[in-house]
Amino acid sequence: MVPIDLGRDAAAAKARVELSDPAYHRDGEPWFTRVLNWAIEHIQDWLGRLSSSTPGGWLGIALIVVVIVGLLAVLRMRLGPLRQTGKSQAMLFGDEPTQTAAAHRRFADECAEGGRYRDAIRERMRAVVRELEERAVFESRQGRTADEAANAAARVLPDVAVNLHEAARTFDASWYGEHQVDADTYARMTALDSAIATSARSRRAGSAVPVTSR
Repeated sequence: MVPIDLGRDAAAAKARVELSDPAYHRDGEPWFTRVLNWAIEHIQDWLGRLSSSTPGGWLGIALIVVVIVGLLAVLRMRLGPLRQTGKSQAMLFGDEPTQTAAAHRRFADECAEGGRYRDAIRERMRAVVRELEERAVFESRQGRTADEAANAAARVLPDVAVNLHEAARTFDASWYGEHQVDADTYARMTALDSAIATSARSRRAGSAVPVTSR
C-alpha cells in the first residue's frame, strides 16, 4: 500500500472539495425545504413519464386540458347554475316589506297577465300563507317554507289538507324544480288558493290554538 504524503495546504484543498458535495449538507436543510425538493422531484418525474406516454408530448397534454375545460363550459351552459335548495333558499318570504294576501294576489295576476307564470305561482303561494296568517291559522313567521306552511295548516284545516299540499308541491315544482308552468297551471293554483282561503275565512277566529310549524 503506497502511503499518501500530502502537504497541509493540499490536504485542506482536497477536504474543501470533498465537503462541498451536497450529500453532506442535506441533513442540515430545514424539513420543509427537504419536503419541497422531494415533491418537486416526484412531480417532474411524473410529468416526464406522462409526456412521454401521451401522443404529442406536452402539446398533447395541453390539448387534453383544453378539451376538458371546454366540456365543463358546455355542461355549465346546458345545465345552468346549480340550484340551491337549502332552507335559506326555500323560504317563501325574504327581507322585503310584508304585504297582505290581497296584495300578493294582485301582483300574481299582474305577473300572469305578463306571461311570468313562475312569479305568478310564487305570489299565489305567498297569498295562501298570508291568508292563513291573517286568519290566525298560524302565527306570522318570515322563515316559513311552503311545505312547512302546508303541514301546519293541514292540522287546523283538515278539509283542505289535500289542497294545501298540492299548492305547496306546485310551487316547489315550478320554482325550485324544472317543471314548466303555464296559464293552466296558474288557473289550478288560483283555484287552490280560493278553496284554502274560503276554508280559512269560515274558521271561527280563536277557535284553535295557533300552530307553530317545524
